[in-house]
Amino acid sequence: MPKILYFAPEDWAFVSHFRPMAGAAGACGLEVVIATRVHRHAEAIVGMGYKLVPLASRRGSLNPLALLKSVSEMVRIVRAEEPTIVHCISLPMAVLGGLAVRAARRRQPIVLSLTGLGFVWVESGPVAATVRAIVRRIIGYLLRRPGTVCVFENAEDPREFGLEPSDPRVVLVGGAGVDPQAFQCGPEPAAPPVKVALLARMIRPKGIAE
Repeated sequence: MPKILYFAPEDWAFVSHFRPMAGAAGACGLEVVIATRVHRHAEAIVGMGYKLVPLASRRGSLNPLALLKSVSEMVRIVRAEEPTIVHCISLPMAVLGGLAVRAARRRQPIVLSLTGLGFVWVESGPVAATVRAIVRRIIGYLLRRPGTVCVFENAEDPREFGLEPSDPRVVLVGGAGVDPQAFQCGPEPAAPPVKVALLARMIRPKGIAE
């Protein structure tokens, strides 16, 4: 059976945001393997019928030795699972997982889902600028390999990597989205007052001002 291997940053994020995508892959006849950091959602992932491979690496570290260790761990997973497709979710997973596939010398297609550019694109200063330059070079290197595509949630982010939205290596999706059957539009409530609920970290890049 053909197999898809997902590299995801956290188990809760996969269950919350990407469960329908994995379900669609399974409906297409793919065996689904999730490699992620495990917290409290292992039973949920296994209960969906997917194989779960825990990642030991820590999130958010820029320590070169820690990053090298993460890539080495992912190389071992790729070689052990021998997937037909590797799908890396989030910018860090795209960089590390993409390099792991190349280091493992496998030729399967790679999907790099850059669901958000994160704090590296928000922060200013020499460290953030250096990391941005390195990330751009790595993504460019990965895209030179046939069968690699990048998934973006808006038309602006591809240009951060020198890509146009029309590039055949670019796939645009309309954001993470919600199920319109579960959250249907209704009439606007009487106003004023208008109360808005925002589920996000209370930082300016999340659109607090807007």
